[in-house]
Amino acid sequence: MGDAPFRFTIQDYWMRPANLLRRAQKLSLALFAEESEGLDISRSQFEALIAVSRFPGLDQISLARIFGIDRSTTAQVLEVLVQRGLVARTVHPDDRRKRVLELTADGEKALALAGAAARRAEPRLLSPLSSAEIDALVAALNITCTQIPSSAPDWIYDGGVKGDERQRAQFSYLSRRPAFLLRRTVQVAFAMFGEVSAGLDITPSQYGSMYLLKVVQADEAVISRLVGVERSTSDRLLKRLKARGYIERGEVRGRPVLRLTPQGEALFEEARQLSETVDGRLLLALPEASRDEFVDILAKLLFVHG
Repeated sequence: MGDAPFRFTIQDYWMRPANLLRRAQKLSLALFAEESEGLDISRSQFEALIAVSRFPGLDQISLARIFGIDRSTTAQVLEVLVQRGLVARTVHPDDRRKRVLELTADGEKALALAGAAARRAEPRLLSPLSSAEIDALVAALNITCTQIPSSAPDWIYDGGVKGDERQRAQFSYLSRRPAFLLRRTVQVAFAMFGEVSAGLDITPSQYGSMYLLKVVQADEAVISRLVGVERSTSDRLLKRLKARGYIERGEVRGRPVLRLTPQGEALFEEARQLSETVDGRLLLALPEASRDEFVDILAKLLFVHG
């Protein structure tokens, strides 16, 4: 007798570590957006304002390293802040090729307001957890986002920044913030998925949609809701999968549904094995005794928030 076929369930999809991390980060972003409504400050812009404020004399390259974001994205975020008059660029006193970043008066005000919003959002995010669970979550996220080799942008203290122990203590601020650590860990997970699946040309969100189509027969609206992305985003990724011949439209009892094609089935099976490799690496970075706890804490966080 051969091996029994793999049985796919919604529970398997939800409990994948990379998926739990992605949804927890999405929840964190949503809560910050609610608390900062009217400020017109994204989470990325807020983190950049923090870095500029806490590291006097910072330049754009150093900001990218402290921020843990690639340089092109950092440049885009910074350009918005400069255009809005929240950050100013001045010539570096020792190197005229560099531009030093500093907050303007408006930037200081924006940071104060966004900081207050973040301080309201964080307790809401962590409200389902006990103090011990919060400590365990922060510790696990620190390990996963700093000790797993990946192609994610560097997140390190830049020795080129003129600083002392006080500034290094300021740098450690981000290492204690669950929202930042979630974002950084998702970066690492996505980077690892991109590395192992480089020859397949499939994103984590596309893989998630294909996984769900192994479990349920549904239309675009249901898949968008189950994946946990905006409908417009879901429609774009499903459209690309259709164009590449991996999914097709069918009918079940007269109801239109999406399903995997034979080519999609083959791609999914390759991606599934690679995804399991990524999930395994995320957990293997942690002490064995804390791996199940890490997954359970993330699941509890999402379950209670609904």
